[in-house]
Amino acid sequence: WIGKAGSGLAAVPQGTLGVFGLPAQYGIVGFYPLADQTSPTISNWIRMAGLNEAGLSCDEQHLDESSYEVPSGNSSVDLPTQHVCEWATMNFRNCSEVRQALSTVRIVRGQTPVGPDSGHHYIFRDASGCSLVVEVVDGVKHVSDDLNDGGVTGFGVITNSPTFPWHVRATRLLRKKLASARPGVAMPGNWYADDRFQRIWLAKSGMPKPASLQAAVSQALAVMNIVTVPMGAQIGTDSSPGDGGDYTIFGAIYDHRTPTIFWRTAQNPLLRRLRLAGLELNVGGPVRRMSLDDDA
Repeated sequence: WIGKAGSGLAAVPQGTLGVFGLPAQYGIVGFYPLADQTSPTISNWIRMAGLNEAGLSCDEQHLDESSYEVPSGNSSVDLPTQHVCEWATMNFRNCSEVRQALSTVRIVRGQTPVGPDSGHHYIFRDASGCSLVVEVVDGVKHVSDDLNDGGVTGFGVITNSPTFPWHVRATRLLRKKLASARPGVAMPGNWYADDRFQRIWLAKSGMPKPASLQAAVSQALAVMNIVTVPMGAQIGTDSSPGDGGDYTIFGAIYDHRTPTIFWRTAQNPLLRRLRLAGLELNVGGPVRRMSLDDDA
């Protein structure tokens, strides 16, 4: 559903009313499916991903195992899935604040432009380097830290279904195989989520620590290149019969320390950049929108 009507980028200033009627504490820039703006019942400022002025980001990725919390009937407690990234980036500055606030809401099944939400997990990252993965399985919230610490809590990687703990356990096993006396492990080469997770870890674990933002973006692009699913009926993907193929609609890189978004799309591979500091994100500023395929 993300690609059917195209995707957009929105810049939303402080003070804008978001979910629960709360005014935004931080200005945000985020991604949303253009179709969301045609339905008043599911319209939201951002959806799939976003970054705020404090350097907190949120990303939504598919999770088959999702089974959301039971609604309480209280509109100030029930948080529909299409509003999760909006809620977090508008109101919090880091993963610690998000973790604390999660205890005050219920994540309930929301809507997509084509019907009920099929299931997602949510990844929050901040300027300190911390990451928080939120999954709702069997009606229970599971909140996992990922400190990119070599598999103690995580590997600094997240992809689609299965759940985050499953991926971490599988990658620990891969690492154990690689450490054996005569390893015979090939680079995982399919487009399935588990192959992409392990391919990202293998690639980035062999890279030197970047000495500059330019080097960091270059390395992030190299990793993005090896997990970007081409258009068409590719083998080794999680696509369903008759869906025309499951491919990467867009890719984004965040600079959390000096909040900036870099992105490219399947239709426009030119890497574009948007610095949040250059936008009018103070109270009273305008909401701005653009198609992701447009030049910034």
